[in-house]
Amino acid sequence: MTQPGFVGRVALAFLQPRFLLVVFLWTTVLTTLIALPHPRAYTIDSHIYANALDLMARGETAYLMPDPWATEVSEGNPIYYFPPPTAAIIGGSVQFLPGREWAWLAFNVLVVLGSYVSLICAVRSRLLAVGLWARRSIVLGGLLWIVFIPTVSMLVYGSQSGLMLLGFVLIAVGIVRSRPIAGGAGLALAVLMKATPGLFGLPLLIAGQWRLLAWSTAFGALAVVASLPIVGVSAWLDFANALITGTDLVAGQGINYAPVANLLPFVPSVALIGLTVLAMVPVGRLDPEKAIQVAILVFLALWPVAWGHYAMLALIPLTMCLTDRRTWLLVAVSFLLFNYPLSYNNWAVAIPLLLVCVLRPDWAGSVQEAALGRVRSIAGARG
Repeated sequence: MTQPGFVGRVALAFLQPRFLLVVFLWTTVLTTLIALPHPRAYTIDSHIYANALDLMARGETAYLMPDPWATEVSEGNPIYYFPPPTAAIIGGSVQFLPGREWAWLAFNVLVVLGSYVSLICAVRSRLLAVGLWARRSIVLGGLLWIVFIPTVSMLVYGSQSGLMLLGFVLIAVGIVRSRPIAGGAGLALAVLMKATPGLFGLPLLIAGQWRLLAWSTAFGALAVVASLPIVGVSAWLDFANALITGTDLVAGQGINYAPVANLLPFVPSVALIGLTVLAMVPVGRLDPEKAIQVAILVFLALWPVAWGHYAMLALIPLTMCLTDRRTWLLVAVSFLLFNYPLSYNNWAVAIPLLLVCVLRPDWAGSVQEAALGRVRSIAGARG
């Protein structure tokens, strides 16, 4: 029997799971290193939170005016504070701790790892079924969550998106494990860090997740009341005004990675917001587990403003889709597309691929089998 040539040996190697895993890991690490954010931007968001908290505590508005230091670091791109006052309270309070930058970094790392562990524990039985519930697989998954470039961006910038990710994970856990308190706490946490996750209340409402929404409302109301002695009522009124009028201030900036907003720049932001809301209606009629995954992808695709670290939310459907062996190839491709470069062009491909994995795993399986069949034929032809 003739020995396969070079191309045949490469094709045979790609049929070996361990070889594929090594290639995938190196590709992820290298693209993450290449795409690391500029060092000048380190902890930029935590500085913004501290400045916003200082202004709110003095009774001044923190909204609709650029942060001077952050704007300078961003090479002239006006940087505004838009999150709810609660995000400033949490992120800004860290600035008073010794070694505050390292403390905030360590806190965010723990939040991401805690989110990962919570999600995989929720789908443990399914990971067992496909052979992924093993020490190596669990450690590898945690590593990939940390070196994922949107996660790295969040850690470098000091953003509150880690807590938003934790909120969405708790929503998924609440749905998968039928724990409305956890889901409600997650939705409240996500909204208190960034108002836009409030959109996810619509599909949950249509799906009849009444207890989850009730707990979310209760947790959110308690957090708002608790914040009043620190920032007062005026900060929340300023936030509501900024939420209505401020989207167009950032939607057209080059650092915006929202794919539809960039592919169709002539569409007004208000139209994209309306389209996102309308798209959430049919999402609410899906199976609840699929609904949360699709809602995340719809949000990333249609909402007119998306920073690179928002793609951290894609880790939830990426991880949940691994419980079906048929989707592994498209999941890997989607992961790498989200990972580098931080570009709306990549998002515009990664999101549809991941939607196929969530909604039509049989199609994903056909693509995977066709690709593997092609590799086998190349290996055989070169043998």
